[in-house]
Amino acid sequence: MFYEVSKNFPCPKCGNNHWCSFDKEQNIICCRRNTGSGIYRLDTTGTEYWLHFLHPSTTYTRNATKPLNPVVATTQLSASQLNEAYSCLLSNLDLGQFHKENLLKRGLTDSQISTNQYKSYSLLRRRQLALKLQHLFGEHICKDIPGMYKDSRGVFVIGGCPGLLIPVRDPSARIVALKIRCYSSTSSRYSYLSSKSHGGKSPGHPLHFPLAFDFNSKLIRITEGELKADIATVLSGTPTISIPGILSWRMAIPVLKSLKPETVRLAFDMDFKTNPDVARALIAAFDEIKSLGFNTEVETWI
Repeated sequence: MFYEVSKNFPCPKCGNNHWCSFDKEQNIICCRRNTGSGIYRLDTTGTEYWLHFLHPSTTYTRNATKPLNPVVATTQLSASQLNEAYSCLLSNLDLGQFHKENLLKRGLTDSQISTNQYKSYSLLRRRQLALKLQHLFGEHICKDIPGMYKDSRGVFVIGGCPGLLIPVRDPSARIVALKIRCYSSTSSRYSYLSSKSHGGKSPGHPLHFPLAFDFNSKLIRITEGELKADIATVLSGTPTISIPGILSWRMAIPVLKSLKPETVRLAFDMDFKTNPDVARALIAAFDEIKSLGFNTEVETWI
């Protein structure tokens, strides 16, 4: 079994505290970033990783190099169950004026902001929210909701940093995860609502499809970032899929094969000019998507 790295145990190869993983004995490292060494592999989602053996005595076996999942404690709840629980959570929250003004400045309308169900998430009323979810769904469901866990007293609480809650939706518009744009400068700018650091469940790393997504469009954009995809879709009219990370672009391939657009537009962040991992991912994505017969374009954000 592999466990995701954390702030207390960052990846020994790339130094990051997320996305990479390690085995129980901490002998085998699954690094998601190319550090110039390691054994190259693809996991079950098509995302790249590099295996590193920290101790010479580690046995190199077939099992040690089989495709790994990015997170082992992924929730077993169905998309419908997650959607029901997260919709209930969001319905009990409000959108603060600060967040609303920021979304309006980005080009969204009041109606779009309301329909997308963006909400402000503070430290207040979390115990009451947890009690309400427990009453409505029962302990057997709550223990599997990413973001919920029992504290030291055995009482359900809801974790996550304060910030703006952004629904992550599947192709059927069901909310399968919540992304937080955090307030704190010490936190990651964006993080999933998850309880994996407390022994609970993670939502995994799902693709996101904005509510305004046109599945019949001949042009589809691929980018990283759920809020960015929402805004890009409504402002440009081009349906935009959000991948959970630049290196996970292969997750979008089955969707492209199913929808069969004429053109696929890759819109990665500008750091591909300075970050070799992003540049390599962009080139690989462009080449593979083009080889599948799609007209392939690269778009840069201004």
